[in-house]
Amino acid sequence: MTKPTGRTVQSEDNENGRNEPRIGTVASTIAILRQLASAQSPLGVNAIARSLSLTPSSCFNILKTLASENIVDFDPNTKLYTLGAGLVSIARNALDPDAAYEIVRSRLEALAETWGMTAGLWRAHSDRILLVGYVAGARMMRIQMTVGQRLPKLIGSVGRCMAAAMDLDRAELARRFADLRWESAPSFDQYYEQVQQAKRQGWSIDRGQFVRGATTIAVPLQREDGDLKYCLVTTMFTGQHDDEAVKLIVKELQQIARWASRPIDGSGVIQPQHYRRSSSQA
Repeated sequence: MTKPTGRTVQSEDNENGRNEPRIGTVASTIAILRQLASAQSPLGVNAIARSLSLTPSSCFNILKTLASENIVDFDPNTKLYTLGAGLVSIARNALDPDAAYEIVRSRLEALAETWGMTAGLWRAHSDRILLVGYVAGARMMRIQMTVGQRLPKLIGSVGRCMAAAMDLDRAELARRFADLRWESAPSFDQYYEQVQQAKRQGWSIDRGQFVRGATTIAVPLQREDGDLKYCLVTTMFTGQHDDEAVKLIVKELQQIARWASRPIDGSGVIQPQHYRRSSSQA
């Protein structure tokens, strides 16, 4: 593996078959940021340079530039560096480009507090879903999650909603289902029926199949054009709430989805309750 040295090195061929240069300074900068992110305490220039096989002068120049942009913080007393707040805003924009979580956060907090569970917002990104943000209600035992964590797009309650919106044929859905990993996997026939049910009722539930002991409910924030980008999700311990309570939780999630539709999607009204039928189903 080639270590960053501050020099220009060659990368692999691009999509056009041309060998393009990989800028060593960029690689070194990324390596420095990763080093600071993984460090248990602030680091000095020499320590960073040694660990990454960089020259101290190159390392110092990069850190100085990063500090001027608030990407790293420099303590003039200790001469040590840590990650800066400027990096947080960059990461936040990458995670939640629509600032969707800030729109629904207060209502999710109220929901989580009322029912003693976790409530969050997931976003579709390519073939994955990402946790944009979550809140946990007051309870002696809570379900903790990691903001930014990624999961396969079609897994869990969110995955069933995504599959319903994508309107895949049975053969394609079966192919994708085969790659999913569950703790207590449903059969494909069960999963397929659950996807169809999500399509009919506009929400989905996973009762300990993706993660044993945890039940999740997902309600989509679906755009008028049928595209699905976000899902509101609640997570609770399996058995914590009975079926009647689940119905009330779903109703509250759907109310939040309706309320949040216009602020999050300026292109039109999102339809959180029912999936848009394809032309073949109309």
